[in-house]
Amino acid sequence: MLLDKNGKLFGKISLIDVAILLFLVFAIGAGAIHVQKNQAPDSYLTVTVIVNDVSEDIANTLSAYTGEYTDAQGSVIGTSVSAHAEQEVTWELPTESPTDTESITPEATETPTEPANVELSESSDKTATEAPALVAIPIPDSFDVTIFLSCPGKEDTDFFRLSNGKPIAVGDLLILTGGETRIQVTVSDVSLQVTN
Repeated sequence: MLLDKNGKLFGKISLIDVAILLFLVFAIGAGAIHVQKNQAPDSYLTVTVIVNDVSEDIANTLSAYTGEYTDAQGSVIGTSVSAHAEQEVTWELPTESPTDTESITPEATETPTEPANVELSESSDKTATEAPALVAIPIPDSFDVTIFLSCPGKEDTDFFRLSNGKPIAVGDLLILTGGETRIQVTVSDVSLQVTN
């Protein structure tokens, strides 16, 4: 018989004692799992992301922001360590304007011309000369922003994994929210942070 007339299991242990013991084991196990989940991660990743073609106002906002970025599901991805913005440019051959003594002939303005090829030629003294260099022309109100994030995560065998379990790799497109700004970014670099 499992229970005797006094309510003891096998005549030795009270059912109430068993229930209390099971409750304590469950509570200690649940507490240990909770503490383990809330521990600081063992390692961090440096994730570099690029935002392309944003206005100057958004570029300034992103450059100044130093808080947390969350993904589309609201999970914290990482904290901004630094950011910098660069104005986008287009590259063109320099245009030569006529001097005061030169005049532009109608044939020169109506005939389409091929872009100049950049070729190296050797002169008689064996030094290389170049065709005209390209000139960077800023594109108005068009900026690229590079953001460096510190993200809890780890390096697995073939890839990096964020603390939320999602893999992350160069070329990934992410939707991130930082403060009040929601942006689409491209991951340009992922590396394991070296800690002392």
